[in-house]
Amino acid sequence: MTVQTRAPRLQLCADASLAAGEDPIGTAPHWQEVTVLELDVPVWARLRDVANWTPEQSGVFERLRGRVEASGAGFGLLMSAPARAGAPLRVRHYVRQHGGFVRRDYASDLPQTEWARGLTDTLLEPQNLRGWRPAEAPSSGPDLHVCTHGTVDAACGRYGVPVYAALQAAGLRSWRTGHFGGHRFAATAVDLPGGLLWAHLSPELAVRVARREVHPAEVAANLRGFAGLPRWRRWSTANC
Repeated sequence: MTVQTRAPRLQLCADASLAAGEDPIGTAPHWQEVTVLELDVPVWARLRDVANWTPEQSGVFERLRGRVEASGAGFGLLMSAPARAGAPLRVRHYVRQHGGFVRRDYASDLPQTEWARGLTDTLLEPQNLRGWRPAEAPSSGPDLHVCTHGTVDAACGRYGVPVYAALQAAGLRSWRTGHFGGHRFAATAVDLPGGLLWAHLSPELAVRVARREVHPAEVAANLRGFAGLPRWRRWSTANC
């Protein structure tokens, strides 16, 4: 008689990170600006499908790459699901200033397929924002962008979705967000306009972080860093 056994379930990267006691500090990216494109979840995969980009879409990223190489100023690109599926393209634009980032919201009548226009007008040709409709942005409080992109990494689906659901249930500003790096730290979130990135959030902890009900010492092991800090540069002996 043949006995069939099920293959052992692979350990999620986030579980391995926790088991190893990995410290996430220092894994935050360096951003001078962040553009959040409000796109339906199925559109996320199309934006990440480099092989099928149009020449215009490829050109936008070539220009962005050149800007980063010339200035060293990084930028963040987040994709968040809109409140209403199929809604016209809308962007949230955060710009680094003293103490954090400043948020500006812009609405349009463009279809979501015009996402390259949103990147161009916020990050490359800001004068074009005159053609968008300014939208009212909250004057205070955090925006939590939680990675729930389970098709990129299963850990983000398993741990990110409950965190997003808890934030929504608590009436806190939060978005289902596409992959932005660091999936081994799921549930991971970008906290704007403060500019902090978080690791290994539980639903309960995420709510307390959003409400600022935690002592810094309590969440030191959950902090990936501050996106507004410049990259560490090695000093030569001539500069010492």
